[in-house]
Amino acid sequence: MSKPASQNKNRRQRCLFFGQFLAGAFASLSLPPLFLIPAIFALSIPLRAYLKAESRREAMMIFGAAGLGWFLASTYWVAHSLIVETASLWFVAPFMALALALILASFWAFAAAVAWSFGRLPVARLFWFVAMFGLAEWSRGFIATGFPWNLTGGVFAFDPAGLQAASVIGIYGLSVIALLFALVPAFWVLGSRRLAAIFLILPLIMTALGVARLATAPINNQPSMPIVRLVQPAIAQADKWNPAMRQAHLDRLVTLSREGQSVPKLVIWPETAFVGLADRNEALLKTTIAGAIDKGATLITGIPRFGRNGRLLNSAMMFDHDAAIKGIYDKRHLVPFGEYMPFRKWLSFLNPIVGPVDFAPGTSNTLMRLDGFGAMQMLICYEVIFAGAVVS
Repeated sequence: MSKPASQNKNRRQRCLFFGQFLAGAFASLSLPPLFLIPAIFALSIPLRAYLKAESRREAMMIFGAAGLGWFLASTYWVAHSLIVETASLWFVAPFMALALALILASFWAFAAAVAWSFGRLPVARLFWFVAMFGLAEWSRGFIATGFPWNLTGGVFAFDPAGLQAASVIGIYGLSVIALLFALVPAFWVLGSRRLAAIFLILPLIMTALGVARLATAPINNQPSMPIVRLVQPAIAQADKWNPAMRQAHLDRLVTLSREGQSVPKLVIWPETAFVGLADRNEALLKTTIAGAIDKGATLITGIPRFGRNGRLLNSAMMFDHDAAIKGIYDKRHLVPFGEYMPFRKWLSFLNPIVGPVDFAPGTSNTLMRLDGFGAMQMLICYEVIFAGAVVS
């Protein structure tokens, strides 16, 4: 191949990959909070290019670019949250956002590289890609402690009815169905009109069944039902850990817990709502709890604590009015680069961002139990994205 021809080919490939990047970014608009559901059809663009790929490397690059667009457009804010307390390091944020998106996009690229070798007919190759994509997204939930953020199945969160099928096939099953829905234009162009119609209608049928399930779900509106109060003080992250403002933050939590004419049986505060250590700020903790709830009531609050062997834990603890501990749950899935540093030995230059001390993961899933409520499963913040984290 002559030099001009080689240069033209490279230029075309760069344009191709940039187009897939834009398609992935646009498709991510289908995710929360925008829920522009038709945008997910843009994933048919890299699928069409994938079918024409002349090598495994090209197939991998196509979906690597699409994945990069998807994740960069939908997870960029994570980088900002990591530097909120070290604003002077703002210049690091773009690199962190890009690094995270590249890591997540590698799972899509891997799926395309593996699937490219299978199937001779275009439709068969599409199904092979769907299978490998589902496997890659599932593996993203546990490799390196897992980061199953922004799965394609998230598009069904537009309404509780759309999520009901997750009780049967899980979020990863929903992700496969969402991908098949996204590929409807690709199936249509390939002449598989029947398959296109099936995958277009399938999510609609699923949602309709979800509506029916919710409509027939038992609802207990008895006035004697115990009242639960959820408290969210909405404190700016930059102020949250300021020692000079701690008492003001606790006073706000107490005030919000007491607002309203109804008297709650259970009050729930957010993750690390008590800015202190359970075993080192006992007097302040006892005073705060007594001010927040009446006798006979219960408070569950997020609170850091030291466990055995001096391990720092991100915990949820249940207290009665006298601050007696009635239950403890330790967060099992920690946020990488937020609550602990992977490969800290080699990434010590990131200490100013994530801090010098890691939280330790909880080792068991302990249910809390309270009269009038039964058994309660605790999940703290980031943990809600992990399928199968709830004990049945």
